[in-house]
Amino acid sequence: MKKAVDFIQRYEMLSTVIIIVGVWIAYILRFVIVLVFVSYIVTATFMPLVTILRKKKIPKVLAVLTPYFITIIVLIGFVIPIIPVLLEQGNLFIQNFPDYIGRALTLLPLSVNFGALTEFFTARLGSFSENIFSFTMGFIEALLFFLSILIISFYMIYDYEVIKTWILRLTSDLNRKDTIEHTLRIAELKLGAWFRGQLILSLFVGALNWLGYTVIGLPYALPLALIAGVLELIPTIGPILGAIPALIIAITVSPTLFLLTLFVYMGVQILESNVLVPKVMQRVIGVHPIIIILSVIIGGKLMGITGALLSIPLVSLIGVIVEMREQKVNDAHPS
Repeated sequence: MKKAVDFIQRYEMLSTVIIIVGVWIAYILRFVIVLVFVSYIVTATFMPLVTILRKKKIPKVLAVLTPYFITIIVLIGFVIPIIPVLLEQGNLFIQNFPDYIGRALTLLPLSVNFGALTEFFTARLGSFSENIFSFTMGFIEALLFFLSILIISFYMIYDYEVIKTWILRLTSDLNRKDTIEHTLRIAELKLGAWFRGQLILSLFVGALNWLGYTVIGLPYALPLALIAGVLELIPTIGPILGAIPALIIAITVSPTLFLLTLFVYMGVQILESNVLVPKVMQRVIGVHPIIIILSVIIGGKLMGITGALLSIPLVSLIGVIVEMREQKVNDAHPS
């Protein structure tokens, strides 16, 4: 670290050029960087199960493949059966949501050009549902991205020790090697715990919202529950954003349905906060809400919904590195 600082101070112009070029290259390769980062998160998520299986003398290939088999079984058993209903309700939801927004705004004491507003949302949401070619290409790209994550994460897990050894060879300092190895271990534990916890919370919130919305008779219960579950991945502000579409639709039907929808939302959040979060998120790094909100905004601005979702684990990873750095400094200079 000291050598790097000395280099920057001695060659300020060259260092500035190197930093600018590095940022430019990172921006050009942002898709690859995101792909590797997501694969690393999946690796950290699956690694504890693989480690347990290896300790039980399960062959390496079978141990590595087991988490993927479990994922496929879950997809086939729980996700694929609801796809037809989701597509049907989702298509109607996309087509009619602009009208619901316009009708909801008529209940507010605001002067709004509803025709222009409806046209604005219809042009954007409607083009998504009508442009079959764009939708198909987007689906293919998403599928290839998903398959790439599975393949890369598989080799990251299978060759985990080889990759770790290669990373440690970047330095010859034994103390620095210990620090890097310890940082990697803590980062994997935190990221894996975060991702597993967020998946459990998302499934919990999505399933309970679907059940609640169905019971109270809210239209488009499945896509609305899916929105709530996905946005649950964004801490602090995600649950609030996930409730807004459901409340907009409910208020246009009746005040009673609005209150029932609000009751379902509050009930799910109370159960989540008091029952599930303390159990599944105990080992996750605490991040201040202000940092969460800023990182989500910056990530969303740079890379859309993908950047917003990945901003939290990235901030957590940076937090681990800073924490390990501070611990090393404190150990070197005890008070």
